[in-house]
Amino acid sequence: MWYVLKVRSGKEEALKELLGRDFEVLYPSRKKLNVYVNGKKRYSFSLSKDKDISVRGVNIRIRDGEVFTDNNHPDVRVVISDGESPLRGYLFVKGRYEDILSKTENLLDVVGFLIMGGKVRTLTDEEVSDLQKRVEKGERLKTLLPERGMRVKVVSGEWTGAEGVIEEVYEDLSLKLKLRLWDKTFTAILPLERVILL
Repeated sequence: MWYVLKVRSGKEEALKELLGRDFEVLYPSRKKLNVYVNGKKRYSFSLSKDKDISVRGVNIRIRDGEVFTDNNHPDVRVVISDGESPLRGYLFVKGRYEDILSKTENLLDVVGFLIMGGKVRTLTDEEVSDLQKRVEKGERLKTLLPERGMRVKVVSGEWTGAEGVIEEVYEDLSLKLKLRLWDKTFTAILPLERVILL
């Protein structure tokens, strides 16, 4: 089973390397093509869009996420690297919950497991594979994390049963919600673990 860890933004790669010693870890990102001329980066392109580029006689083609070149030039170097991730602040870790917890509970850069609707968020292999493909293609990711405009229902604590819409998602994953309960409409800020997405 895959678990979603909330981590300090900017620490994903370091934690991926550290946790990767014991677990399978994914930090989904879009691959990008960097073109260096005389050692300096001159161009950077996403691999999610088909493109034809010519740099000093080197023809570069991007097709379906693959890169093809037909000539070489001593001053031109083509490098494929990880790019931006739409899921900054999250790592996906495959393993047993207890093992992951014991390895991460004392790491300052790990905030904790992502909890939705009072339960730890888990993913199957197929969901993680689909997620990586969608990230590489540059698609929006609605189903994993909450976004403004999504419908929710409060499942614990005060206002249990209230339904509404997310107005804002804060960095700590608390949500500003416009809720309706017993013919009353009101605004509340709740942690993600107290709601489920509808």
